[in-house]
Parts: sequence; structure tokens; C-alpha cells
Amino acid sequence: MYKTFINGWGLPGTGKTTFGLTFPGLVWLVQLDRPADVLIKRMNAQVVDLTPNLDSVMTSYAAREFMVVFDDFLSRAIAQGPGLFMVDGGDRLKDIARIVYIEHDKDLKQYSALNEWMTRWMMKVHYSQLQGYITHPYDNVWESATKQSSRIEPDQWRHIDKVTTERLYFFTPGQSREVVPMAIDMEANPTYEPPQARFFTKIQQAKNDATIQGRVIENLTFSLLYELCFEEKYNGGVGK
Repeated sequence: MYKTFINGWGLPGTGKTTFGLTFPGLVWLVQLDRPADVLIKRMNAQVVDLTPNLDSVMTSYAAREFMVVFDDFLSRAIAQGPGLFMVDGGDRLKDIARIVYIEHDKDLKQYSALNEWMTRWMMKVHYSQLQGYITHPYDNVWESATKQSSRIEPDQWRHIDKVTTERLYFFTPGQSREVVPMAIDMEANPTYEPPQARFFTKIQQAKNDATIQGRVIENLTFSLLYELCFEEKYNGGVGK
């Protein structure tokens, strides 16, 4: 079984969650974005769902409790075997971890601890039988503690491209296929577009097969991406 760890980004409602739910097997879904119950049912996806109350988890104690639950959820997924571990709203996972690790913005040692936690869970997925997928609504979210990224404020995790194998940009027919940095204040703009029945994906990076970089594909599925990367069909974790 070949391995992917996909980094997907784009505006809300551009097909990021839909793409993840095309996985032909069990999806371990950490849902930190909008509720996906209707979409899961519509796509007949096999899902084990972890959906916290985001309003309450933003306190220090609740954030620590959630991270324990998250680690346990990941351990269960790894023990189960082949599947997809999907964090829908990776920017919010980072926000929760930030509450736990960062007390003073200028303390780089605290940023280091946050980086280590974020990298550690991704590496656990990488070395397991799971495929990985993380979504967020920003381009170049994780850069450094001091450099402004496109996400309004300096960010805390710059290692995502060291772990992920594919970076996908999602957009809808009315949006540009040209990738432009986005800065979205989700607190000021809490509304979402409805999930799209028709969406496009631009393959920005493909470490497994650089020849497919730059391709734009309508209604991309996990199976198609896997076949493009490895020139064979995903077999559910049997064999390679």
C-alpha cells in the first residue's frame, strides 16, 4: 500500500470535505468545521466521527481534555488498520493546541512544543496503515512564529509540507483557478456557502508524481488522485 497525506485548502463550500468523503473505506473524521451529517448521508460514506463543541473547547481545561480525546481517537484509528484519518478544519485544531501550549506569543520555546505536537500526530498517521487528509481555508497557513502568513496573524506550525505528500487547492466554477493567497476572518464572516455538487481541484504539489502538478480536475475523488499518483488503484490497504 502506498501512502498519501493530503493538504487541502480553499474557501468554505468548495468541495474539501466532499473530496475526503469519497474515500473508499472507513473515514476517521475529526470534524472541526461545519457539521457534515447531511453530506455524509448524501455520499453514503463510512464515518467514525469526532465532533467537539467548539464553543466550550476554547477554554484551557476543555482544550486539554479535547487533545486527550483526539490522541485516543487517533490511537483507535491506527489500531483499526487501513482507512483515512481526516481532520476537517486543521486551522481550528491548531487553535485548540495553541490554547494549551502558548501562553506568551513571543516565547519561541512554547511554539516549539506546539510544532512538536502537531508534527507528532501527523507522523503517527504517516507510519501507520492510514491515509491522511487535513483541510483548512487558507493558503500557506503554517509558516513561522514571526512571519506573517496569509491567515491574518502569525502562525505557529511550519512543518506541514514536510509531512504532507499532496497539496490541493479547491475552488468552484465561479472562482479563479489561479491560486491566490487568502485571508479569511472566520469570526467576522461566520456564514458558509452550501456544499458544492460541482467543484474543481488544482494539484499544487504532488511529491509522489510531480508530473501531475498543475492539473485541474473536476469533482476529484480520492481513488482518482491515488491512481494518478501511483498508477494503480487503491486496494483498501491490501498488499503495497
